[in-house]
Amino acid sequence: MESLIALASFVLGIGIGVIIALILRRPKEEFKVPEEKDAWKKLKEVAEERAKVKAKQKALHRALAKHSLDEATFVSKDAEYTHLIERYDKEIELLLSRISYSSLPEELKKSRNVIREASDISTLASALKEAKAKINELNRKIEALHIQMRELEEDKKRVLLKKNNFENKVESLEGEIELKNKKIEKLKLEKQKLEDRMAELVSETPEEAIENLKRENRLLRESLDEKNKKVNRLSKSLGVLRAVLEKYAKLIEGKEAKTAEELKKLVQPDNPKVKEIVKVYNTPKKVFEFVRDNIVEVSSSISATYWLTVDEMLKLRAADTEDESILLCSLLRALDEDAKVVVVELNGGLAKTLVAMDGRILDPSTKSNFDDYTGISTEDALKKYVFDGRFVNRTLYEFNDKIYNSYEEEEE
Repeated sequence: MESLIALASFVLGIGIGVIIALILRRPKEEFKVPEEKDAWKKLKEVAEERAKVKAKQKALHRALAKHSLDEATFVSKDAEYTHLIERYDKEIELLLSRISYSSLPEELKKSRNVIREASDISTLASALKEAKAKINELNRKIEALHIQMRELEEDKKRVLLKKNNFENKVESLEGEIELKNKKIEKLKLEKQKLEDRMAELVSETPEEAIENLKRENRLLRESLDEKNKKVNRLSKSLGVLRAVLEKYAKLIEGKEAKTAEELKKLVQPDNPKVKEIVKVYNTPKKVFEFVRDNIVEVSSSISATYWLTVDEMLKLRAADTEDESILLCSLLRALDEDAKVVVVELNGGLAKTLVAMDGRILDPSTKSNFDDYTGISTEDALKKYVFDGRFVNRTLYEFNDKIYNSYEEEEE
């Protein structure tokens, strides 16, 4: 069937082409009947239009082959040109039927005979139409396949991305497995030591084991007694020191009272020990966690107020809340942060020392986190701060190594 359609299309195309060529070449004076002459004139015009459309269709196919035209535009324009060519073919056949067969030149007679001998023209046209419909259907299927190919390419990209993520997870899991294996080896060694110790204990007689336990217990008790004696001596010494400090509390407070300039000097971003610390703890969050987790907070039971230097805090690894804030501010300033020590009054009159930085309030003396108290400004963050159920009533003063601002006089 397909070969018959192809043969018919080929023969019909040749016949129409020969007819058109001869029409274009025939002198006008050969036509003597006016109607026949008009038909030939119209036939020539239609043939010329058909040739133009055919040329456009060939140019369209060349553009597709060169990838200078998208497929959707090609399918649309190709269908349009095919429809026009079919319409011109029908019009040519109709015009030929109006021309007197006897007046045709010999070449045209032969061409018409060839067409008629090949098959009935209407049958050929119908077969050709069916073939073109199949071609259009195939074009639609090709377009659908192109769409599926694009979808498959996208799926392929997603699968490759998942594959890369999976490989990264596998590498991470392999690292964890290696760490677990090291821990297992360590536990095996500890287990072996315990088993060896168990074997030693089993090899001893019950009497020997009891004597060894009694001896170890006696040594532990002696060590504990000695430590208790040291604690008692230290407690007594501490009591004496506390009494002395209480006696001279006013004198100590007088000596420890700081001017604005002296308070500014307590914040020491250029201190060599501070610079060493920020080399390791090199972000604001890290230095906050360093002070919070490594400096032990001590609350003095004496009434005297005193200030520790940065060197003293780092040596003792201990400080009260005010000194912790000064140390944290020194570390943040060493990181070039705009940090300040802020002394506030809480509800009930309790004074509290904090650190302010970029709309964030930091309190290293509690177990708070770096982002617990944040806002669009320091004032906004202070409104969120709470300590022991108390909120900030007002700010008393603030300072760092560069500035000192007091707000007490303003409130009064």
